[in-house]
Amino acid sequence: MDLASTEKSFVVMVAAATFVSFWATWVAITWEPPIEARLRALRTRRMKTRSEQSAGPKPSTKATSLGLMRQIADAAHKALDDPRALQAITLRAYRPTA
Repeated sequence: MDLASTEKSFVVMVAAATFVSFWATWVAITWEPPIEARLRALRTRRMKTRSEQSAGPKPSTKATSLGLMRQIADAAHKALDDPRALQAITLRAYRPTA
């Protein structure tokens, strides 16, 4: 074998070993056990849920529509208590169309 090719192969092997050692060191430093990441995500989710619960109940659309129905029923009840309003409602309902 030629001395130049031997030296070249030695340099390539040293470069590969250096790259692998730096890569292994980097992975060892930055590696985090998977269970730790899952526990942190669970903790975050739990805190978010608690903050949403302590914020108070959100108004539901069902409650809003019930409130609207309650307003209509109250207005109808007030109108029915007044005899003139009852007469006006009755006249409007039975008015012949032209």
